[in-house]
Amino acid sequence: MSYLHNRMGAVTLAVAAAVLLLGAGCSKGHVPAGSAVAPTNTDAGSRGTPLPTKWSEYRSEKLGITIPYPEGWYVEEHSDGSIDFSEHAPPAYSDVPSQMWALARESTDVDAAVNTEFPNVYERGDVTRSGITMKRIVYPYDARLDPDKRMVAYVWMGGGVVHMVGGAENDPILEHAVDNVEVTR
Repeated sequence: MSYLHNRMGAVTLAVAAAVLLLGAGCSKGHVPAGSAVAPTNTDAGSRGTPLPTKWSEYRSEKLGITIPYPEGWYVEEHSDGSIDFSEHAPPAYSDVPSQMWALARESTDVDAAVNTEFPNVYERGDVTRSGITMKRIVYPYDARLDPDKRMVAYVWMGGGVVHMVGGAENDPILEHAVDNVEVTR
């Protein structure tokens, strides 16, 4: 009986050691091979949302920019020159976090364009992203319906037009896009 008891103890000890070793090998940022989601980068990690691993690029001669967006998202161009990027088709405007937008306005004054496009502004400041000095504007999604849903827009002058890229505040997809936007004209 002691032989069986010692053997069971050894098996129990081996299983416990294996569980501890496997647990120690796992880390918060570990993602299994073949996973559709990459570990978060430092910017996205601070918001706790992982970034997609596959991206497409949208090039617009009319807007004069190239902007990355997650592969599989829908892109809708409008007659006013604006572009909507959405996880859903058609864009689900009630689902703020899964959207991004871009547009350009013929103007020589960033502040005038900001004042025209964003009548209600919570915050305004200068930032440098993608090597470009931009205005970061925080504004309500719809001040009348829900003033707590905050959006953000990055606005800058390039190629004779004022560029704007925006989406939900603290959205890692928007932040990645703004960090990798290119002005092509």
